[in-house]
Amino acid sequence: MSGGKRQAESEGFDWSSIPYKKIGIILLVIAVVIIAIVFAVHMINKRKVIDEANANSNIVENETSTDDTMPEEYEGYKVLGQLVIEKLGTEQYILDSKEDSAMGISPVKFYGTDINTEGNFCIVGHNYEGVFDKLNQLEVGDEFYIIDREEVIQDYVIKEIKEIEPTDLNVFMSVKDKIQVTLITCIEGATKRLAIIAERIDIEG
Repeated sequence: MSGGKRQAESEGFDWSSIPYKKIGIILLVIAVVIIAIVFAVHMINKRKVIDEANANSNIVENETSTDDTMPEEYEGYKVLGQLVIEKLGTEQYILDSKEDSAMGISPVKFYGTDINTEGNFCIVGHNYEGVFDKLNQLEVGDEFYIIDREEVIQDYVIKEIKEIEPTDLNVFMSVKDKIQVTLITCIEGATKRLAIIAERIDIEG
């Protein structure tokens, strides 16, 4: 009986024959490969996130630039251009209308030629907050600029400021050989008109 047991043990598996070192190397290699794969997948996903973020950024920039373009209409009125008076901190659309309601929204083209062309371009607005309420703060020598529909910017310098009667239409007279802009609004309880006459600043050279 005991002899049979000893024979079974002698015929059992020899654990010392297992190549532990080789198995360890194989497992290490497998672990390195797995780590490399995980890292590669992580970098790919990270790249996708960055690309998506850049794409979204481009979309936002495009939307912003679109929003910055001059609209065709403003408050239901056609937009001809934009008047910017930096001294007063105002940027206003010039509307193509002579309606009294339009003049209370933004300055309007009342008379004259096209924007930034030879002649007298007359802009009228009510003396309302956000329209022409600060016009009396301007002085001779101050500058402003007008942007037309083609996004062309033209600078003007104020040459004359005067108070006129409502019946005085001389400020609307056409002029030749120069580009002039006349800004007009009511003052003194609408009993007088303030007329600001400016001329284009020629760029020399």
